[in-house]
Amino acid sequence: MIILLKYNYYRRFKYHYIFLRPIPSDFIYFCQLMEHHFDILIVGAGPAGTGAAIELCREKDLSFALIDRDSFPRDKICGDAIPGPAFKEMVRIFEDHDILSKVEKGRKVRSTRVCNESREVMDIHWVLEAYNIPRLSFDDFLFQEAKRRGATIFEDQTIRSITKTENGYRLTSDQQVNFSCQVLLAADGTNSFIRKQLAPHFDKDEKTVGLRAYYEGVGLSQAANHIYYRKELLGYFWAFPLGEDQWNIGYGVPDDRKFQGRGLKEEFDFFISEIPELKKAFQNAELQGRVMGHKLAAYSKKRAISGEGFMLCGDAAYLVDPVWGHGIDKAMISGKVAAEVAVKAIRKGDTSAEQLQEYDQIIYQKMGKELRKQYLGRKFFANKNWIIEAVAPVLKLIDKRVK
Repeated sequence: MIILLKYNYYRRFKYHYIFLRPIPSDFIYFCQLMEHHFDILIVGAGPAGTGAAIELCREKDLSFALIDRDSFPRDKICGDAIPGPAFKEMVRIFEDHDILSKVEKGRKVRSTRVCNESREVMDIHWVLEAYNIPRLSFDDFLFQEAKRRGATIFEDQTIRSITKTENGYRLTSDQQVNFSCQVLLAADGTNSFIRKQLAPHFDKDEKTVGLRAYYEGVGLSQAANHIYYRKELLGYFWAFPLGEDQWNIGYGVPDDRKFQGRGLKEEFDFFISEIPELKKAFQNAELQGRVMGHKLAAYSKKRAISGEGFMLCGDAAYLVDPVWGHGIDKAMISGKVAAEVAVKAIRKGDTSAEQLQEYDQIIYQKMGKELRKQYLGRKFFANKNWIIEAVAPVLKLIDKRVK
């Protein structure tokens, strides 16, 4: 066996092995347990993680790595509706006004039809252009851009343990690879392992649950997104066009909501089979793949999203709009802010909870008021869908435009 040592620009040795003969298993195990040390570790390569990574690529004197449990491209169960503010944040984070021209656009939308069981209630027009893009493509674009800009990336590494050390944290993956860092950014999504270990109080809160499926041949207009609701339920059914006759179809509802004896999948099927407009639209539609479920960590209250040497970003911090269910723009903002605060803390030589609390202050200053308003609105309208129908005629008259 020949062992090659390569000294990279992060001033860390990387080990490359050329196996010329069988290697003892204990030596292989030793190699697996070698520790990778970085100033900053980002766990999760979604919009929050890649947003942080792209920001850190500008810091040449600090080392960082981006870790994800999957290899890219990978699917992400989502409505695939990328809101206009997300693209606005991309321009800021990437510092590239042409970045939108490089993204696979999917279907451009400027409005959303809101319907009850029998008719259209209102048509919401968005100020910023939005696109429906499969997350398989969108997240991979962000991931590849972070890689292109020089991010050190570890794929197929599911973190299984985390230990507090004198100088930060040590993490071990399911591949028995060890990582250590001064500051840890948790961007590992709704079911964040890091959050469960370092901030377990989060997981006692409510979550939204949903189903998502891909269909072809749905007989609805592809010029708009479509949302359907029933008077007795808070949740809604969606049909979002992706272009080329592809559709993202789903249903989401708070998980403490009852379905009158029906499960989530039965309620999903009820919309397709019993709502007249949808029943007609799905006559010739074909399901592509499986109907898949997921949980969404929607915002419900202000709480600490940082601590001793760590910060929670994006879905891991419950920074998801509790009404519309989107959080890509907020994830990217939180990743960028977390990276900036981490750099400042390391250079100052202080990664204490008190120092990193600056992250909480900035995040809630930027988006706390909006998230709180949306949460209170959701609570107020629970089981009061008649109010929507009562005010809809007024909204149509003033042609209300929503950001």
